[in-house]
Amino acid sequence: MIHTKVPDLVIVDVRLPGMNGLQTFKAIHEIEPKLPVIIMTAYGTTETAIEATKMGAFDYILKPFDIPDMLSRSSKRSRQDDSCVLLWT
Repeated sequence: MIHTKVPDLVIVDVRLPGMNGLQTFKAIHEIEPKLPVIIMTAYGTTETAIEATKMGAFDYILKPFDIPDMLSRSSKRSRQDDSCVLLWT
């Protein structure tokens, strides 16, 4: 997806089949280093949050999260016209 149309923002879960969210984040940033990524998880640890922040994640959010808060956070980075947000869970 990122090769064909670059989204304004990516939201990725830490726990993914085959590759964890931090590995996914790293792969995304090899393709698009300035693309903002929000990492979310229900299994958050301080170590994971610190690692995500050091890697350059735009935000790190624990689940369950407040939908209006997530929309507010994501709208800070997405454009109003023709925006595209990619969600991996």
